[in-house]
Amino acid sequence: MDTTTTRPTIATMLIVAAMALCMGVASFFAPAALAATASAENTETFEEVAGYMHSIQVDGKPVNITCSNKKVLTVKRTSFKGSDSTIWNLQFKCKKAGKATVTYKMAGVLHAYKCRVYKYQNPTKLFKIGSAVFTNKFKNMKTSTSTTNLLSGTLKVKPAKGWKIDSIMVTGDFGKKTYKMVKSGYKLPSRKVCAVSVWYINKKTQMSEVTTVTSTSTSMTKAARSLSELMLM
Repeated sequence: MDTTTTRPTIATMLIVAAMALCMGVASFFAPAALAATASAENTETFEEVAGYMHSIQVDGKPVNITCSNKKVLTVKRTSFKGSDSTIWNLQFKCKKAGKATVTYKMAGVLHAYKCRVYKYQNPTKLFKIGSAVFTNKFKNMKTSTSTTNLLSGTLKVKPAKGWKIDSIMVTGDFGKKTYKMVKSGYKLPSRKVCAVSVWYINKKTQMSEVTTVTSTSTSMTKAARSLSELMLM
């Protein structure tokens, strides 16, 4: 049996050394990669329309709050006393269209919000209940509109160009239920509906909007009124 040992060539030695170096570099950067993943887990996003406030509840007291673009939005910390503990919020004031990153620390951990602010677009081409037309009520704002008239008659809703209807909900007194998911063409039962809300999605940006019409003269159960008010927040 030949027991001659072959000496490694210089090329082989260089290859082995390079592999060892790469393994060392990989192990050196591994903690950084894990840290980046952890940071991503603490990064969230939100979208809002310029001119509106956006409030987010966080799990603890946020400190060292920063904003990368205060022309787009500003942020402040708010709180109130809950039944068991203090409730902390981040309140964003959206000023104009653009992007900004908000960072803050909570219990020593860095968190971030990637924020995108849009210019408002009316998602409604037609919003009609019976003979009452509400389309122009949402021309320059996305907030709900109230009416002293009873909400009754056939609901007709059409999205504006570039938008699609995601869902339609009517709230009111439906016996055990206080809401019902419907479609355009639904006939509202007289004296039972307190609000009609329509959710839209922008086909290009995936931004969502909601338009709501409420009645101030409909006789409803307390539960139905509470749900209606909750949907308008």
